[in-house]
Amino acid sequence: MITRNLVVEKINKYLNHSISKVQLIDWAENALSDEDFEEKYFDHINEALKKIGLADVTNFDLVWEDYENILKSLDYEILREEFLEPLGITAYRLAKVYQLLLFLTL
Repeated sequence: MITRNLVVEKINKYLNHSISKVQLIDWAENALSDEDFEEKYFDHINEALKKIGLADVTNFDLVWEDYENILKSLDYEILREEFLEPLGITAYRLAKVYQLLLFLTL
């Protein structure tokens, strides 16, 4: 089953350079053929996978804001480092907290 958490995890891996753009696109294209999506987020997951799957086509490349919008549609948000620095939260600390939170929600 393709859940919103799985989509978020794959996007997070791509944005943190753990997987390549090609790997993310291939995953999205394969996931679309599954069609067994988390019911509550079916439309959002379907739309997200379509957008990601087309990211290798000219004029359909995704930028940061596109990924941010996909995550928002799945009820997630990106915490930008410049907002966290005044609070003494580094990107490394945030990544560790995020990994823990993602693990706890899966």
